[in-house]
Amino acid sequence: MPDEAMLNRTQPGSEPRDFLELLAEDHRTVEGLFGRYHEGDTSVMGEVCARLHAHMTLEEELVYTILSERDEQLARHAEHEHEQVRDIIGELGQSSANAPELMMHLEAAVAEHVLQEESRAFPLLRQIDDELRRQLGGRIAARRQELQRAA
Repeated sequence: MPDEAMLNRTQPGSEPRDFLELLAEDHRTVEGLFGRYHEGDTSVMGEVCARLHAHMTLEEELVYTILSERDEQLARHAEHEHEQVRDIIGELGQSSANAPELMMHLEAAVAEHVLQEESRAFPLLRQIDDELRRQLGGRIAARRQELQRAA
């Protein structure tokens, strides 16, 4: 599972990473956290929610405008899926009694979103110039750091 240093790697003199790599690493990280939850580590619930919130914010602020230029319907669908995830996260914050069921729904919603994003959106976004993808990767890494500091 990628760690924070790997996810935010922007060493002096190194080029920013492709934003699609960063988003895919976020997906794998959250999948790993769900795995830990299934192994009985309920302490990861807060981290799952925080990472999902940051990831959705990054996509909405920096990615979905570009996606909508290529496929507006797909971008709207992705935003709708984010709304569903936010609703589940909100319910988790209100009730721990339903946490196991809500975590199951959250994991299913995230899995469906990741499948759609990686199979449909990523191929469209790979058509963007390599340099622009790296620039966007730099912006995503910087914004992620801002979100982490604010959390």
